[in-house]
Amino acid sequence: LLVMGRSSLSSTPVTLNGTFTARDDLLLTSSAITGKGTLCLRGDLIASSPVTVGTLLVSGLTRQYLNSSGKVLAEQIVFDNPSRGGVVLQTFIYYTQEAKLNDTAIFGGAKLKKEAA
Repeated sequence: LLVMGRSSLSSTPVTLNGTFTARDDLLLTSSAITGKGTLCLRGDLIASSPVTVGTLLVSGLTRQYLNSSGKVLAEQIVFDNPSRGGVVLQTFIYYTQEAKLNDTAIFGGAKLKKEAA
């Protein structure tokens, strides 16, 4: 699923088994995303709901912000943002297997945590 423009999900849980690409900001209000698929963020993540996915790909071209009051957990996180602004972690982001930084500048890197599987 490729969503152009800003995406907003409210009170609609999503089961992710494939790939969900948000080409701009993704706003989740009471809408959990769960599954083994890939969530590809090209913009910011603003969430009040949990996000639990197989792969979280953060691949914007300008500074990105990840902010969630719900837990964000991925088996694998891949950062692929070549901008000087990189990625700003405003909340804890958890992974169980691997975090690939790919020369992405991470601000708030202490908020990137490995969790037991």
